[in-house]
Amino acid sequence: MIKRSTLRFSLVSLLSLLWATMGFGLTETRAGDLRLKTQLIWATDEEKPKEKKLKEVESKLADKLRRFYKWKNYFEVSSTNVVLVANVPQKLTMSRKCEMELKRVDEATIELKFVGEGKHIRTVRQKVKPLLQGEYSIFGGDDKEKDSDAWFVVISQAGP
Repeated sequence: MIKRSTLRFSLVSLLSLLWATMGFGLTETRAGDLRLKTQLIWATDEEKPKEKKLKEVESKLADKLRRFYKWKNYFEVSSTNVVLVANVPQKLTMSRKCEMELKRVDEATIELKFVGEGKHIRTVRQKVKPLLQGEYSIFGGDDKEKDSDAWFVVISQAGP
């Protein structure tokens, strides 16, 4: 028969070991994580179509877009939060026509690969520091279906 004190000591030791292991793992993972928000934005001078479930872009981002680009309205097609760990690519489907792959190359840089309709469009590298300071990285192109419209992919730091 096992003594109560031995059993209690074993249980406390096991719980302490689990706590230390889990705590160390969480600390180690959080230190290298980069939490980002990705948004697919549609830019147009038209009003929001009633049949589409789009939401207006938050005012801070919309103001920034209007300052540099010509369109009147900016609608969010989709939004995804992602956690990047060093050298582990994350594939995101932003719409049925737009996909991205994000990868943390090193502490200071992320790599983004854009795929449109199954074809590689471009690969870019972006410094992490501006994102951590609340800035946006904005990538865009023409809308193939409508010459007067455009699309943007916006990368920013995700909230807690």
